[in-house]
Amino acid sequence: MDIGKLKHRITIQKQVEGSGPTGQPILSWETVAITWAQVQGISGREFFASSTEQAGTTWKIIMRYIPGLKSSYRVLLDDQIFNINGILPNNDKTMITVMAETGVNNG
Repeated sequence: MDIGKLKHRITIQKQVEGSGPTGQPILSWETVAITWAQVQGISGREFFASSTEQAGTTWKIIMRYIPGLKSSYRVLLDDQIFNINGILPNNDKTMITVMAETGVNNG
């Protein structure tokens, strides 16, 4: 992997549960890591859900290996939210390819 291609600064977050002032559960996102990555759109589609037209895009995000990364996490790039669908580490665990989607469920 050419490290020079890692030109996008991304934030990786996990969902955490806390409690509000009256004790009600509140879900929020906590930053796990901030790192450089290569972000590439690989496919897009439009579909109908709940009588509204929505657009979804599949992305490939390549970054250095992060131990413990889970598909329940999300990736942020600027104001865009990427929902992780799959995590594919390389054989020597130096890099990870993350398959993600935008436009469907923005966490």
